[in-house]
Amino acid sequence: MSEKLRVVFDINVWLDAFLGEPSDYPYLPIVPPGGDSDAANCVSMAFDGERFSVFASPHILTNVHRVLKAAGLSDQLCHRYIEDLSDIVFMSGGSIVDPSREAVSQLDFEDNLILDLAKATASDVVVTRDVEFTNSSGWKGVAMISPTVFLKLALNLPNSD
Repeated sequence: MSEKLRVVFDINVWLDAFLGEPSDYPYLPIVPPGGDSDAANCVSMAFDGERFSVFASPHILTNVHRVLKAAGLSDQLCHRYIEDLSDIVFMSGGSIVDPSREAVSQLDFEDNLILDLAKATASDVVVTRDVEFTNSSGWKGVAMISPTVFLKLALNLPNSD
């Protein structure tokens, strides 16, 4: 059995999955997924824990919660989404890691925190819709790709069983 791909979903991917286009999240009635939201489809595929492992950080949890709250969701629903996010991370075989601060190459401080997480978890890919990331050639061997591109990649990954 080969090791699963190690992945970080940027905050915008989690938020698109939770707040974006209507989808079947967290369920995948079919594979390949047929929903309109590639972010929700990526998160749903992580939920099955078969193709890749997802990693998150306290920074991601805090900021997803903050934006959900600002979008008008109740405290109860915000907490449920954070629990869902944590469950998905653990079910995928990933973990929640508080990385040391090292990255300084991005103008956006938040982006550096995502890079720190990718490095600390030896992730292969950061999935993001952040154009500064996706237009780059990667960072220290970590690919930066959109949810649309990642979905195509993930569908071609072997199951871990």
